[in-house]
Order: sequence, then C-alpha cells, then structure tokens
Amino acid sequence: SGEALIAISVFSGQFKQTLVDELNRVAEDGNLMRNYAEPNQLCKYIAMSMAIVSFTISVVAAVHIIRRKRRMAAMVTKHIQSVARLDFASLEEGRARSKTGDHMDFQIHASLEELGNGLRSLTKYTDPNVARLAVSGRRPSTLGVAQADVTVFFSDMAGFTGIAETLDPHEFMDLLGTYLSEMSAIIMESDGIVGEFIGDAIMAWWNVPKSIGRRHTCVALHAALRQQHRLAELRDQWLRRGLPEVRARMGLVRGRVLAGNIGSPERMKYGLVGDAVNLASRLENLCKTYGVGILIDGAAATAPGVAEEFCLRGVDQVAVKGRRAPTELFELIGSRRALEEAGSDRTCQQLCEAFASAHACYRQADFEGALRQLEEAEKFRPGDVPIRIL
Repeated sequence: SGEALIAISVFSGQFKQTLVDELNRVAEDGNLMRNYAEPNQLCKYIAMSMAIVSFTISVVAAVHIIRRKRRMAAMVTKHIQSVARLDFASLEEGRARSKTGDHMDFQIHASLEELGNGLRSLTKYTDPNVARLAVSGRRPSTLGVAQADVTVFFSDMAGFTGIAETLDPHEFMDLLGTYLSEMSAIIMESDGIVGEFIGDAIMAWWNVPKSIGRRHTCVALHAALRQQHRLAELRDQWLRRGLPEVRARMGLVRGRVLAGNIGSPERMKYGLVGDAVNLASRLENLCKTYGVGILIDGAAATAPGVAEEFCLRGVDQVAVKGRRAPTELFELIGSRRALEEAGSDRTCQQLCEAFASAHACYRQADFEGALRQLEEAEKFRPGDVPIRIL
C-alpha cells in the first residue's frame, strides 16, 4: 500500500504544479486570455482536469486493492491447505511474515494459528496419520470399517506394578513418560500407527490407513528391535541413577483385520478389530512364560522378506482360545545384518538349528535325541528359558 500511495502522491503533485504554472502564465500574459474567451472556460478546464486526476487515482487505488485481495485470498487458501495437511511449519512461516503486514494480515494469521494450535493438540491425542485422514476428508467422519492386511504390535513394561510401587509418583511418571515417548517415536518414525496407550502398554500397527507395501511386517520387526535397543540404552541410564531395571515384552502378528471408525455416531475412534489384535496381545503376555523379549506368530515369520532379513527361533506351538489350529511361536532374535556386524550370527544360527532339531525329536517321541540337542543348544545360550521348558 505504501508504494501505491507514493505513486499517487507523485502523480498528484506533478499535476498540481502543472496547473499552477498554467494559471501563472494566464495571469502574467493577457494575450493568453484569448484561449479562455468564455467566462467559464478556465473553470471548466480546471474541473475536467481534476476529474481526470480523481479518476486516475481511483483506478490506481482499485487496482491496488484488487491485487491485495487476490494476494490475501491466495495466502488464506495456502494456509488453510497447510492446516488440512497438518503442515504446521507453513503456519509458523506465515505468522512471521504477518508481523510485517497490516492489521488485517495479522488477524487472519492469528485466526489460522489458533486453528493450527487446536489441530496440533489433536495430533497429540491421536496418531498424526489418523488425524490427517480425519481433517482432510470432504465429509464428516462416519462409522465404518474395511478389511486390511496389517502387522499388529503390542508391548508391555515388565514388572510395571512393582516399579510403580517402588518409585515416588513424580519420578515414576517421568520414567514412564520417557519410556512411552521414546518407544512411540520409533514406531511413528517407522510409518507405524500408535493406536493406544493403555497404562504402560502400547498398541500399534502398520499398513493402514497408510499403505507401506507387502513388506510391512519387516518394517514392524525392525521397529521392535530398535525399541529394544533404545530401551537397553535407557535402562543403563536409569540403573546408574539408582532406578529399577526396566524391560519390555513385545508381541507381533500379521493378519487381516477390520480397520476403520468404530464406536458410536457421537464418539468414535480409528481402530482395528479382529483375531490378529487379540493374538498379538496374547503373544506379548507369553513373552513372560518363555523369558524372551519379542514373540511373533507363524504368519509374521513367513511374511515377505522376514526369513531373509531376520534370525528367528521356533519356540513352541500353543493352543490359543478361539483358534482350532495350534499357533506357532517364534522368537525374534535380531536382524541378520546386525548379528553379522556383531559377529554373533553363526552362534545364533547354531542355537536355532539345535533347538529346532530338539523340537523335531520331541514331536517324534525321540526324547533322548531331543535331550542331546537341547544340551547342544544350551552351549550357545546358558540358562535359556525355552530350553528349560522343553
């Protein structure tokens, strides 16, 4: 607006000076009065000139206002689209620019920032991918589900009740908050959806509503291993501070579920329903029985890319309530690349082979052979709970 006012002022000043010069020439030279023979001729000339000036100023002002409105509309559209994408960085950039603009710019950005803050808070209550799905729709959310192929994850802090009773409430909440924050960050960095926090437990899944391809189980298993690695680092820090030892149990299952908005028309959430959800929770609980950190089911063990990327040990077959066929359990020991880098890949392979042979002998009623294989397996992992159970 400053540039437009300067242009108008310069134009008006130039015209005013021209008009004054003309009047002075008329007053000084009587011969020039012949040009204005009629008494009203000079007045008409002045009025017409002023009308031209007024019209010109109006046109310049109108063009400036139209351009300003267009820029403002484009800016509002851009930032509303940023809000719909939950792109809060663009809102911050717009707020910085609005401080150098006029009052209307500031008001518009302030309103958009208020809306953005509300949506930013929403992403703290629900996963950002789910929140983005909700706010980007052209119609209000309704109840409904669809089948989806997913990898479901459940984790739980071992000895949660004992830890809670041992620590001061503020100290305990600080520890729990750090644990949940670090674990959920790894899940979200791996394109997973953090569905729920249930006390110290985490429910998450991969491949819906955001599809990440057929190898989503590999992504989920890598995320589980990263969580265990990060927890080991946190555990060392907490132990040095005199805090209790914190470990986590994890269960992962691949299967088809119903995914979508569940609940009531007035209050709903995006979630999963199906056998895979229940089984993942039970596998997490079975980690306590077998003394392992991560258990997966047979469908996850045979999912695309898993056998090539991970070292797995068949632990047992269990009867799960509601399922006719026994469920095969596998311990996720580690990724093959990480084990090779650590120089322990051969040891893990020998453990898995010896334990698998022991299971085969046991199922064939060759108990002496099973015992020999178990003794061989125990050389690679003394005190192993699955070996002791078998």
